[in-house]
Amino acid sequence: MHVLFITSWFETPSRPTAGKAVKDLALALSRLGISVSIVFQSAEPLPAHFKSGEVDIFPLRSFSFSKWYPVFNFWTLKKGIPFFNQYISKKGKPDLIHVHSYAALALGYAINRKYKIPFIYTEHSSQIAQQKTGLIKKAIIKYFLSTCTTTIAVSEYLKKEMLRLTPDVKIIPNTIDFEFFIPYGKRKNNQLIMINLLTENKQVNKGIEAFTCWKSNHENAEMYIIGDGPERPSLQRLAEKERIHFLGELKESVWIEILQSSACLLLMSESETFGVVVLEALACHVPVICFDNGGVREIAKWIPDTNMLNILDSHASGNAIATSIEKSIKNYSLPEAIKIREIIKSRFDYTSVAGKYSDLYNEILNKA
Repeated sequence: MHVLFITSWFETPSRPTAGKAVKDLALALSRLGISVSIVFQSAEPLPAHFKSGEVDIFPLRSFSFSKWYPVFNFWTLKKGIPFFNQYISKKGKPDLIHVHSYAALALGYAINRKYKIPFIYTEHSSQIAQQKTGLIKKAIIKYFLSTCTTTIAVSEYLKKEMLRLTPDVKIIPNTIDFEFFIPYGKRKNNQLIMINLLTENKQVNKGIEAFTCWKSNHENAEMYIIGDGPERPSLQRLAEKERIHFLGELKESVWIEILQSSACLLLMSESETFGVVVLEALACHVPVICFDNGGVREIAKWIPDTNMLNILDSHASGNAIATSIEKSIKNYSLPEAIKIREIIKSRFDYTSVAGKYSDLYNEILNKA
């Protein structure tokens, strides 16, 4: 089976973790013997074709940072279709198009209309979950969904908002590589970590506030913040007197040892469509403190009443978060951490999630 992913974002030298959920799914499917290629728009100069594991990557060079947003349908037809023709000459005609996030819908729709290749659509965006697309955008998205075979959300939280766009939405969660995210090394009870974009939605300032409250009881306490974004300058000013290290956006191979040795991961987002980093931390036996951001419930429903995942009210104060951190460290249990890892592995590992998509692909192609 030959599947082409068209995604709104993917990793580049300046954004090494962009599109990580899409990449993980592609790698998972390739392990099942499915041939997966990825097309994405890049403003950075990249090779015309390269590989990431068993996955073929074809960047479409653009001199604009604007994405395949549905409004730009003229641009999509002018540039995207010739690029797709070049792709066919190299890889052959795909059996299925899999669009990831609404900004890539226009090209999926155009290919479907021209070549009659079925396409499905998986949404990951908090813009949809937080209803920030607006009436015009919603109308355009609905239009491009008119020939979409199946629409998928990564969580129940996201599905509720996507039902405003289309009457039928399936749920298939994100996945992580449990062979990479493993427990290792000695835990440092004076070390916290945050891994996320530095945007307003991620509310990293609340993590800094909690760290400031918590450190009074922990000599040499420190926190690592992995990620980058527009809020970084203001956050660095907020944390300039603290032992807080801003490492920027890095590949997971660079920061995984910091995660593995941390006492706790903080995720203070206002909204998350899923929360992959929660799985990554739990897979490494690292407890998580987070706000009730919507998407994390997709994970929490399988592991209720555990000290490994503490979900706080979104209005929790810095002191309340610090108290939860302290409680999490005090009550940490290795047998519980092992048990939780096995539960989430059975639900979210490559084999489980890729198997759901493989079944869906076969069902669609058998009806075509």
